[in-house]
Parts: sequence; C-alpha cells; structure tokens
Amino acid sequence: MNRHGLHYFDYSDNHSAAFFSLFSKFPEKYHINRRHGITTPEAALEHNKKLEKDIRQRLHDAPAGTTIISGEDLSLLQREQIPALKDFLGQYFDSIAVIGYARPPVSFMNAYAVQALKGGKPLSAIDPASLAPSYQWRFKKFQDTFGTDNVRLKPYHASLLRKGCIVADFLGELNAPDSIYGALTIKRVNQHLSMKAALLLDLENQNGGSASNGAHHAAAKRNFLAAIGKIDGPRFSLPAATVKAVLEKEAWDIGWMQRQFPETIDASAWDDSRRLPDIEDADMHIPAAELELALARIHAALND
Repeated sequence: MNRHGLHYFDYSDNHSAAFFSLFSKFPEKYHINRRHGITTPEAALEHNKKLEKDIRQRLHDAPAGTTIISGEDLSLLQREQIPALKDFLGQYFDSIAVIGYARPPVSFMNAYAVQALKGGKPLSAIDPASLAPSYQWRFKKFQDTFGTDNVRLKPYHASLLRKGCIVADFLGELNAPDSIYGALTIKRVNQHLSMKAALLLDLENQNGGSASNGAHHAAAKRNFLAAIGKIDGPRFSLPAATVKAVLEKEAWDIGWMQRQFPETIDASAWDDSRRLPDIEDADMHIPAAELELALARIHAALND
C-alpha cells in the first residue's frame, strides 16, 4: 500500500493492546496486560514507558502519506483520556480522521457473549448490562474531542459495506484504488460459533476449564476452541427474552447511533433488532447428558 501513500502502522496486526495500554487511566486492569502478568500500577508504568518509546520511534519513522492505526479497544478508552490520545498523535500528523464501525445491536450482543465464553465465563456469569452496545459512550467522546467533521461513523453490516467487506469499505473511505483491495489476502478471524459449540464451551467454563496452568493451559485452550469451532449447526444466539430486555432499555442509544450514519445509508437495514427471531428455550437446552458425552469425547480426542 505504501506506493499509494497508505501505510499500516508498523506495530502488530492490531493496535488495540498497545494504544489502550498507553492511554488507559488504569492499564493494569486491561485484560491483555493482565494476561501477560502486568497487574499493578508499577508494572503497567514500566510497560508503558517501553511501549511509548517504541511507538514514538515507529511513528517518527513512518513513511509520508496516510498512516492507518486500527484497534477496536480504542472505543473503550475513558472519555477523559481521549484528548491525550489526540495530542499524542498530533505530534506526528498534520490531520487526523476517525473512522468507526458500529455492529448492529443484536449482532453485538451475541458477539459479546461469544467472546465472554471464549474468555472463560459461563453464560450465567455474563451481566446483562454488559451486553448493551453503548454506542454513544463508545463514539461520542471522539466526536467531542476530534470534532464531528473529523469523525465518520459507518454501519458494520455486510449489505451496507462496499463489496460486503469492512476492509474494502475502509479502503473506500480512504479513497484507495481498487487494486489495493484486490492485492490483499483477507483473513477472517472472528468466526461464529454454533449453538452446540457455545453450550459445550459454557459447560467447559462451568467445570473450570483445563486444570493445567501457564503455556500448556494456553495451548490446551486454543486446541479446545479450535475443536469446538468445527461443530456445525444453527448459529449461537442469546435467548430472545434477554436480548429484548436489553433492546428495550437501550432503544434511545440505538436511535442515536442510527442518526450518526451518513444520510445515504438505510439505517433500518442495519438495525437487526427489527428482525429479532423468537428463540425457543429448547434451542438453548441440548440435554445435559448429550453435552457431557460430547465434551468428554472432545477432551479424549485432544489428549490422544
């Protein structure tokens, strides 16, 4: 992309971990830092000192043109930290544009629940309040800090994206030539789970997961997730009653998000809450004996 004046910032595939740690008010509470043993303010301070030095050097060395910094966790930064992010980037760039993509509300809730399951939480431990997309909380702080003229908010919905792909759509926002997208290899990393796979993961989490620790535990977890990810069937979805309760409480926020999209976009096509199917309780209740047997077979196969 460099020859077209576009440069993906040279710091891992996703910039969430680095920039969130650097600008969060409490980096020691960040789950990625904690995963790496950074659990105290002192440890986070030392980590961020090294991080800032590295990032500053890489920003200084970035080629001329447009530098792309991408990380969904930036939307989780505290409002009072956004000006610091703006000031930091302003030392290296003449202008800054913020482009944000909003997942539809029901899709967001299901995706959040899947990530919580993959993180080790049983479904019963997921706080319904955490399922709310909180669009205004995520995006308005960027509008207020960078200015609404410098913030573009788009729907993350296949029917409303260029070529049905967020990468193609994002490149279009940068006025990049089609040849760039054609030359890229797009890797899909956020794959959906089937209902059975999610319930097996829920059971695994209820049982405490693997009893091992350290690197072996991490490898075992990756292998387990890979195994259940191959289980086909109807896609996981939260019970309709849970989803409807959140939607009713958050209707004002969903409406705000729809009003932020460009006028040329059909916001009703994005709002999947209007097509919420009724999910029968039976869909969430595969017999316990069947799940226990399937789980035992998965572990037996992985231990062979």
